[in-house]
Amino acid sequence: MCGTKGQHIVYDLPVSVTKKIQDHINEYKKELHKSDFVVELSTLDGGKYLVSIIPNDFLRNDSIDLIYHVLIKHTNRVVRINSLLLPVITSEDFLFADFGKVKMKDGRMGRKKIVFTTESYTIKFDRNGEIYN
Repeated sequence: MCGTKGQHIVYDLPVSVTKKIQDHINEYKKELHKSDFVVELSTLDGGKYLVSIIPNDFLRNDSIDLIYHVLIKHTNRVVRINSLLLPVITSEDFLFADFGKVKMKDGRMGRKKIVFTTESYTIKFDRNGEIYN
């Protein structure tokens, strides 16, 4: 779960979306015996949203453990899926979060950027719970 102290900002997604996420988590646990997940939430045009359920394997991979240490560990946003509270990250986190500095070829210092792609279970929906997948 999250490594924050104090209050969480709890997101309650529409029931139809929550049910699909819970079904996916249950199936994933059964097949791969993993139960730790992160939610990436994005806002799309036209009042639609995209939620991606990502297995939390960030600490098992040296090249992306920075995502865990900068974003996941420090978020206070969570999605409630029945009794589970899953940490939330956003696409904006990847654009604007401070991942540190890196020395460029010409000697200048620049902002470290993270490019992240993974396989995930994704649902496109609107605030009323209509699913568009």
